[in-house]
Amino acid sequence: MRIKIICILLLLSSLFANMNGSYKSIEEDIKKATTLYKINKIERSKEYIKYARHHGYRNSGLEYKIRDQISPSKADQISGLFVALLDAVNAKQDINTIVTLEDKLLSALKSAIPKLKDQEQTSLKKDWHSITDEIVAELNRAKRMYIKGKNKQAIMIVQDTYFDIFENSGFENAILNFDEHRKLKAEDEFRVLISLMKMDSQDVLLKKEIEALKKDFEDLSDLLKPKECDCKSVIYYLSIGLIVLFVLLASVVFLRRYDIIWHKR
Repeated sequence: MRIKIICILLLLSSLFANMNGSYKSIEEDIKKATTLYKINKIERSKEYIKYARHHGYRNSGLEYKIRDQISPSKADQISGLFVALLDAVNAKQDINTIVTLEDKLLSALKSAIPKLKDQEQTSLKKDWHSITDEIVAELNRAKRMYIKGKNKQAIMIVQDTYFDIFENSGFENAILNFDEHRKLKAEDEFRVLISLMKMDSQDVLLKKEIEALKKDFEDLSDLLKPKECDCKSVIYYLSIGLIVLFVLLASVVFLRRYDIIWHKR
């Protein structure tokens, strides 16, 4: 039992470190943006703000976690602060305004992150295979609508599936935590489906794309299964370690005793 608790604590500390890393990345980019603004490098300053928002806040999964675990309004408030800072830079506001907005943004992020650390393991309990089945079922429904010539409705079903199931279930975020490239590939698979529908492609191409997505998501579901600590293995290695320690202690005692006897001679 203790070993399982230790494993969970290590996992939580690792995930919290990831969120702290996202904050540090955002903080560095925003501070660089302010520094560049001070020396009148407006375009470079805007690039850093945009990068902090898209990479540090969105693509890192931090926005999703705040939206899911704290509240959508909190996530929107932080997004709004990024926009306000970018607008202020665009409008060439005075440096005091820029610094004030920077402080507000970083304070909002800093206050949100500690509230995430105790809830990080919730996504590990999800059955991603059942989520995959839901996604595939909806995409097949979209395909049937497309075959009937209802392209707009079909596209809406794909979009709703992305936001209401793939994103809101936490599947997208779980993939991101596993591998950012796999998350981007998963997003692209939805985009490809919508593009095929917009181009009036043959339904056989849609079927092929849905099957490819299904295979990819099933593989991801297997990879994302929570891996419990193998307690038997841990106990085995602890036992070996104790035996080695006992042998070493016995050797030390023997050598000291032998040394004493030798000197007495």
